[in-house]
Amino acid sequence: MIRITKQNVKNFLIEKELLDENEKLEVYELLEGGVSSVLLKLVIGEKCWILKQPLEKMRVKTEWTAPLWRSHLEARCIRLLSAILPKGAVPQLIFNDPDNYLIIMSCAPRGATLWREELINGNVNLKIAEKAGEYLSIIQNETFKDDNIRKEFSRSPLGGLANYYRILEKPHPDLIKEIEALINFSVNNKVCLTLADFNPKNIFVKDDEIMLIDLEGAHWGDQSFDPAMLITHLLLKLVYNSHINERYIDAVQTFWEAYRRKLRNRNKGLEDKVVRHIGTLLLARVNGKSPVKYLSKEKREIPRTVGRKILLERCSRIQQVIDYIDEQVNVFKF
Repeated sequence: MIRITKQNVKNFLIEKELLDENEKLEVYELLEGGVSSVLLKLVIGEKCWILKQPLEKMRVKTEWTAPLWRSHLEARCIRLLSAILPKGAVPQLIFNDPDNYLIIMSCAPRGATLWREELINGNVNLKIAEKAGEYLSIIQNETFKDDNIRKEFSRSPLGGLANYYRILEKPHPDLIKEIEALINFSVNNKVCLTLADFNPKNIFVKDDEIMLIDLEGAHWGDQSFDPAMLITHLLLKLVYNSHINERYIDAVQTFWEAYRRKLRNRNKGLEDKVVRHIGTLLLARVNGKSPVKYLSKEKREIPRTVGRKILLERCSRIQQVIDYIDEQVNVFKF
């Protein structure tokens, strides 16, 4: 296997007939691209590509490894989503090298920004929230109980929920029963394609349009996880910008209503399980493998308190989650 670097990427591209020897190549290392992969931005004339090659060990403090073959899944997922979502909703797959576990795909549109940065800066576009809900419903509608999709994405490259959630049982021993019940449900109720990291940091936005990226965690999974992941991150941005919390509440409600409105196929008790995942994910982002970095120590008490309350009181409605977050923000008065 060739480990791609800024120094050897030109020779690699020439060898794969993606670049002529006399063509000018500009290479930029995208260190901010995430914790799981080497990312290089390649500019060849008017062409702009992203080369992605996964790492076996994540760039986080806690020991967290993942198989290199998740690159194969990402290529499959890009092909699948390109067929079922509107044009531009995912990058174009330019090149796939299974032997070296790498893919090359098109860049985001010029001028696009990550939704995460917009939300951090207080720019809450409800049309983006609505589109995210609609796209997720399409993905779940088109893959729901599809045996071919189940077989193609049967392996979970990031180790499954058990590894991610059980680390919370040490700091929260009184929640073991609730966490184990949620893990058990997710393991035994896999019904559609799950992106696993459906998150504003993996969504580019421009002119009310979105592009989904970082699809390497895609697997056959629990329908309630992806909407919970997205809502969790909207709530974390609410806590960060608590002085304008109503904007993020509107975004949560807009996303959830758009998702529900378009969803044709759903598991029984979907909202209840989404809420349980939100509670656990809020805890995971303060006590888990990859804690959120932008919240102060004081503000981390809000998701911790809300997450515990959701699980201990066995909440089942999105509106309850919103009410709890709003209540805690007012209590802390940041």
